Amino acid sequence: MSLTDEFFIQRGQKLNTLIEQGYSNIDELAKTAGITDGQLIQAQYLSPYNIQSTADLYNVSVTKLGQPFLKEIKSRDLIVVKPNRLNSLINAINKAGTPE
Repeated sequence: MSLTDEFFIQRGQKLNTLIEQGYSNIDELAKTAGITDGQLIQAQYLSPYNIQSTADLYNVSVTKLGQPFLKEIKSRDLIVVKPNRLNSLINAINKAGTPE
């Protein structure tokens, strides 16, 4: 299955709605906080998996440990940081001392 333009339009709309509600795009973590997917995986907030389809954008999913900080919207292939949890997530990663 390949992704359509409509999928990306709806995905963008959903992301914009979530941002308006106070969520942060996980893709922005590296830019704004210096936190990478690798660090989130090492801290066990994300779990890697093999991409099964061309319709998969991410090769990670949110773990139980990551759920207090992160929300996964599988229908839109989105992972976002929950409102008011960004600083807590940054502190938890820094406390864990997970290297790049």
